Amino acid sequence: MRASRLTIFAAALAAAGLAACGNDFEEQSQITRLRVLGVQAEPAELILRDGGPLPSTTFTQLAIDPAGGAIVTVFSLCYQQGQLPAANLDCPGDAGLQLPDAGPLSARFDLNDPAIEAVAISLEDSYDGGVPGDGGISSLLAAGVPIEIGFSADAPAFENPDGGPPPTAGYADQHLLGFTQITLRTEDPARPINQNPQLSDIEINQQPLASDGTSLLHGDIQVEIDPVPASDAKETLPDGGVESLDYSFYSTAGSLSALRSTDTTATGQPGIISVDYTTPSMSGPVRLWVVVRDGRGGVGWLERDFTIVE
Repeated sequence: MRASRLTIFAAALAAAGLAACGNDFEEQSQITRLRVLGVQAEPAELILRDGGPLPSTTFTQLAIDPAGGAIVTVFSLCYQQGQLPAANLDCPGDAGLQLPDAGPLSARFDLNDPAIEAVAISLEDSYDGGVPGDGGISSLLAAGVPIEIGFSADAPAFENPDGGPPPTAGYADQHLLGFTQITLRTEDPARPINQNPQLSDIEINQQPLASDGTSLLHGDIQVEIDPVPASDAKETLPDGGVESLDYSFYSTAGSLSALRSTDTTATGQPGIISVDYTTPSMSGPVRLWVVVRDGRGGVGWLERDFTIVE
């Protein structure tokens, strides 16, 4: 993509003041059907560097089907940019450019792709220009322009109570749609590229859950779940502060006291990141997920399996 096309692309994206849109689409913390718990871009930002190649990233869904069905995911660059997408926008679909697969639950977004250049050209036709010089695009790119990406997830359907979730209304399978964003901006030595936060462990009553799934918990008891961020999960911000991390909790069984927690309150005070968890009364396997977000587009997650015993 030529630099002029990229400038026009950024202008069209920013023209209507695209609003931020989160990656959560359901409030429930118990996973009983197909869900998308988070979407990660790696790297977490698209950085334009003078004289360097155009950037690219890989999107990955944390898509879960507790019935164990094969999940098919699609990502698309939406043709509608510069405004919050309508809930019924057909992206993925006729209103988006499908991105090439990049492995299970993943797709690649590459600004060097000629098809993406074609989208930029089409956006040029709808952009008014109107302002002398570059139309202020340099300052917009310096601040960061969000790019809207649509995604879908599909998994086999079953008729309850015969072993799995029913199909989504209007579809033969379980079907989910959603939107995520990635920021395109110019390189700035004062703003290092944002890294996705990572979790090193999930603890139950201050003891790590085994990564091999061998941890055992008694049924019908209350325990404390603590996410353990990696040592470098909280990055320094350009103003000298540090990121705050928010956590979301999900499980296939049992009851969580809260869906979310944060390490920093709205008033800047330390927050409580632990949540209480009441284990299910029936013995059997359970899967737990914790998703961490840094508030700047960075996303990470960790899952653990354990077994409930009498």
